[in-house]
Amino acid sequence: MRHLTSSLHSMLTLTVAAGLLAAAPAAFAQEAPAAGGLRVGVFDAQAVYNGFPGQQQVQQQAQQLQTQMQEAAQAQNQQRMAQIQQQFQALQQQAMQRFQQTLEQVLPAVAQAANVPIVVHDLSYAQEGVQRVDLTQQIVEAMRQAAPAAAPAEQPAAGDDLPDFLQP
Repeated sequence: MRHLTSSLHSMLTLTVAAGLLAAAPAAFAQEAPAAGGLRVGVFDAQAVYNGFPGQQQVQQQAQQLQTQMQEAAQAQNQQRMAQIQQQFQALQQQAMQRFQQTLEQVLPAVAQAANVPIVVHDLSYAQEGVQRVDLTQQIVEAMRQAAPAAAPAEQPAAGDDLPDFLQP
């Protein structure tokens, strides 16, 4: 589970960085909004993670694999442990690809609709005049619409099996 969560963090960071790089030329080419300064889209990463369709099912599958791994380790069944590790890696890769592709797909449209040249999940500091625009709900809704085949994710209790970077 730790590998899955740290990989999701890395993937989210890379996705945001790619979005920043893609938006940078357009941001410099645009005139700054008249009275408000630069508008930066921000979002709650935990809410986006929780709201992604199928995320809860991935967590449940990872927990099942973790239980199976513990049982195989107790039985000292190295072959079964290797099989479970392969299953976990495949699950992790599929989940990361699906999340990243969906996030990359929806960010440009959400940013354009909100008239923001940059979208980040963490804006630790901004000079006076930078306007933060919360896009959390728009991103969650856009991701749900972009990935309708999965069942809606259930909301886990705060902190349950969330990646470290999303822990409250």
